[in-house]
Amino acid sequence: MFNQRWITLSILMILLGLLLGQRAVLVLPIFLLLTIAAGHWWNDRALRDVTYRRRIARKRAFPGETVDIEVIVENSKLLPCRGCVWTTSGRWPRRPPTRRRSALRPWPTRAS
Repeated sequence: MFNQRWITLSILMILLGLLLGQRAVLVLPIFLLLTIAAGHWWNDRALRDVTYRRRIARKRAFPGETVDIEVIVENSKLLPCRGCVWTTSGRWPRRPPTRRRSALRPWPTRAS
């Protein structure tokens, strides 16, 4: 949403406010720069310590067969992931997204 033009405009407004001696002109660009900095900080840290696990109920399945998949997403930090929305569709692609066989293996389960 905010790009380099907003930052440049804010700096120009700050310089204009300083040249004219108008403190009221300084409030908006300083607030805008603080908002941009806070947004970048939040964006950098939003997905840190967010993990997910998936468990597939079966090791093998035929095309068209229904397979249960459990996905667990965990946020282990105080910073919330308000914009983090995970959605799934009812159909997944027929071909796996990778050619590595190790990526397609289900997670090992503990023997009881």
